Amino acid sequence: MASASDGQRADVAMRIFAAWRELRRGPVRRLQADIYGSGSDALDPAQMDALECVASRRRWRMSDLAEALHLDPSTITRTIDRLSAAGYVERVPAKEDGRGVEVRATPAGRRQCGRVTTGRQAAMLGFLDQFSDADAERLALLMERLVDGVAKVAAERGAVDRDASGPVRPVGADDGRA
Repeated sequence: MASASDGQRADVAMRIFAAWRELRRGPVRRLQADIYGSGSDALDPAQMDALECVASRRRWRMSDLAEALHLDPSTITRTIDRLSAAGYVERVPAKEDGRGVEVRATPAGRRQCGRVTTGRQAAMLGFLDQFSDADAERLALLMERLVDGVAKVAAERGAVDRDASGPVRPVGADDGRA
């Protein structure tokens, strides 16, 4: 699909990587407190991802939540422990198996999701101020394609999911993801 020479394509690839790295290192890091909060009630992006996922359904089995977030079960357990201590989620007996445990968002957790969503949307709209409507739509499409492309290359290379706790598992292994 490439139309540019291999050298030109490699230069473009490195420009994209440099921009991605700069976003991660600088502006995104500086905006985290604005979007996710600061102080004792602040959540980091991974915790917010987990909270938003929990809030997207009435209840979650922990194993299903770990799979949805591409995390090791022990990592999701620690994340839910932190969210529970903050009052954003609660563990409840499983409906189908009284011995099991499910997790659900509390009203405070749903309010936190609303606050972060509002802050994130305001930030995103600010980012897009420099783009025309057509350019913003094109950027969204290109970002979606980039996500698909990264996932494809990761799967082709047998890449692994690695979370902060360390256990490594091949992407797509034994869990139906491709």
